Amino acid sequence: MRAQRNFVVAALALVAIGGCQGGGSSPAPTPPPTTASATPSIPAATSLARLASAGAALTYRASYTARERHPRSTATWNVWRAPHALRVDVVTGRASATLIVTPAASYACHAAGHRRTCFRVARNGRPIPAAFRLLAQDLFSSDLLALSQHADAYDVTSQPVSMGGGALQASACFAVRGGSGGTPVVTQATYCFSSDGVLTTVRYPSGNSVELASVTLQQPPAASFRPYAHPTPIA
Repeated sequence: MRAQRNFVVAALALVAIGGCQGGGSSPAPTPPPTTASATPSIPAATSLARLASAGAALTYRASYTARERHPRSTATWNVWRAPHALRVDVVTGRASATLIVTPAASYACHAAGHRRTCFRVARNGRPIPAAFRLLAQDLFSSDLLALSQHADAYDVTSQPVSMGGGALQASACFAVRGGSGGTPVVTQATYCFSSDGVLTTVRYPSGNSVELASVTLQQPPAASFRPYAHPTPIA
């Protein structure tokens, strides 16, 4: 964020002093112009952490358009966020892959036409096996958490706000790279946020992108976080 400078221009006045003998006027001393102090710049990593933190605390239902460059394809990501639960649906054509994460259990589901299946893949907040993870779930859980808690550990630079989603205008964009030591790995990308912390756009070096299409900033119904078929326990 660039520091903004407000300049104060001092007004000058000539004061005529009349003498009893009708003497001439003389100019008053001219005060030097004063300059307001500049607002300190906020580091990009600090701004990113604040927005990611706000986003991690939001409750909403949102829809995103995910575009893959090679091979060229498009999918819809539907996202439900609640204080202690997350659901993502990745919809391509008539099929959808779903991951539901709650404090009690995590479920991986698949729907194609009238056929629906669900599996309980983790219990009591335990890690979800890699075979069932979705990029969409990582973006709205572990990536968002890492950006909110460890932004200082990454190479973060502010980017022009020219890639906001269609549903909300982005207020800030950040290019994020790296991570060292025990810092959680975060996907290298440019992340854009609205002023209240909603992710509006994510653009990856590969040319792939995720863009917000719609959002409702309300608590999703509890039914949103229940599997849509009887889950088979595998964990």
